[in-house]
Amino acid sequence: MVKVTTLTGAFLAVVGVTAIPSFLERSAWIPSGGLEVPAAGDGVSDGATYPNDDQFGQAFIPLGRPSSKLSHLPSSAPFRGASVTGSPNLSLGTWKLKKLPKRKRYVAGLVAPAGYTYSWAVDGYRLAIATNGAPSYLNRTTISKDASRTTQHHVNACVRFCEKTPNCAMSHLIKFIDFSEGTVVCAAYSSTLPKSEAKYTTGMFNGPGEVKSSYTFYRNRGKVPPTTTTTKSTVATTTTSSKASSSISATTTSTSSSSTPTSTYDQWQWIDVAGTTCSDGSSTGFALNLHANSTELVIGYQEGGSCYDYQTCYVEKRAYNMQSGFSRGSFFSQNQPSNLRWWFPFARDNQYNPWQTSNYAWIPYCTGDLHGGDNIIQYPGADHPTYHKGFVNGRLDMLKLREMLPNLTRVWIAGSSAGAFGSILQYQNAQDAFGIRIDLLADSGETPKPITIHQSQNIQVPNKSRCPNCNDANFDSYIVGLAQSNPTSRFASMSWSNDTTIPINQGVSYQDFSAELIRLFNEQNTQTTNARNFMVQGSNHVLLYTTQYNAADGYTQATFLNKFKTDDPNWSSH
Repeated sequence: MVKVTTLTGAFLAVVGVTAIPSFLERSAWIPSGGLEVPAAGDGVSDGATYPNDDQFGQAFIPLGRPSSKLSHLPSSAPFRGASVTGSPNLSLGTWKLKKLPKRKRYVAGLVAPAGYTYSWAVDGYRLAIATNGAPSYLNRTTISKDASRTTQHHVNACVRFCEKTPNCAMSHLIKFIDFSEGTVVCAAYSSTLPKSEAKYTTGMFNGPGEVKSSYTFYRNRGKVPPTTTTTKSTVATTTTSSKASSSISATTTSTSSSSTPTSTYDQWQWIDVAGTTCSDGSSTGFALNLHANSTELVIGYQEGGSCYDYQTCYVEKRAYNMQSGFSRGSFFSQNQPSNLRWWFPFARDNQYNPWQTSNYAWIPYCTGDLHGGDNIIQYPGADHPTYHKGFVNGRLDMLKLREMLPNLTRVWIAGSSAGAFGSILQYQNAQDAFGIRIDLLADSGETPKPITIHQSQNIQVPNKSRCPNCNDANFDSYIVGLAQSNPTSRFASMSWSNDTTIPINQGVSYQDFSAELIRLFNEQNTQTTNARNFMVQGSNHVLLYTTQYNAADGYTQATFLNKFKTDDPNWSSH
């Protein structure tokens, strides 16, 4: 740990050191008094990229050697720190530079089992364990729930898991601290990935858990041959309690398309829907997971950014699935069945999930319009028209669901991030499609701006005759207005106190966004009887990929969601 205090210019007096170290010599500026800065390891110094890991120094203290040019890349070299101590008063104080002992966190001496090659290891980082971050991700399993260190036994078990996973070309062993799935987790990938892709330091989606180290082993003969019908794999169940046990989950992978559900329960299947359109003009549909004898349905809208011109859609690629569309093949090649079981409303094996026995429908995101657009536009520079048809797709999907599930008694429409915006914009479509009570769960879907700001998307706003208090000048008025117009339904909002994604996407300052969040939640609490909210203190984005968060008063997220779902009269904001 380096502790530096306020300095004037580039001058520094160091007692006992004959020359000013080059890493201080080249600093453009030094932070103010008392700021503790993690010291850099070998070849790494970019703390702006990985601000939470004490292996990495801040970008304004570059290393004094050529490897600093690669400072954004993680390093597996032994860690050596430096400590600068002294008086905060430069004119009076004395300064000393001392070297701290080496610290190595990943285990040396592990070897690749027969048929595999040890590729790389890294301290404090892991690869993405969802297809959103790594398209070649296939599946994962818990190797140990409580091991304190990584062993050769864990390596062998991880490689065996890869051998049992169709298309696996690389196994990735991760040592966690305080991760709900376990302390040693193995992930399988369909392609080999370089160490530069190891960018994550925490549990899923910046949730609880810290990465201590990770290791990769690639399969010498390439991918494990695919199976022809069904893939089964042992997976760990995500819960908020150690009482939960492992389970066997099966994913149907037959190659036939379908527009009607099969009799298979608790497994994902793909349903094509006529008239739906992705941004590239191809047709799409939704995924369905039925549960025996259930008359409840949870509809989840996929997250994934937004875009509104050639630059944002095709150069910066700010929205999911804009180039490739989304079909049955996409659903299984992206391994969505594995990903969706981590989203709490779809976590069928989680004993704390109040929708454990509901039917699930998942609507993919391939239109870049927050699931709310209705436009076809030719962007200059694009080689084909862009179909912003999210609003139409949602309506057609829900009409198909009503046709397939005529005996529903309850429907919840939900989403995280772009899916939260979509669930609000699709609320009246859901009412029209099902003709029964519709409840809404919006995770991280707020903005003080009008949602119609990008005219190219032609966002469809709520019908004012059915929502007179919905004000197009402020998107956040919609969830309040819908709650006021539908007093027998429930509307739940969830957010971090400082969202790290929406302000950037919506072009507002973090301060203005946080102020808007407080204003909106207060309005829900005071101007409605059926809209409540849950806020977690901190800086992050989306909450529903775990239930382990607590509000500032200690109230648990799982309790908030259970009371929301069960119509508990004591449901309240926290």
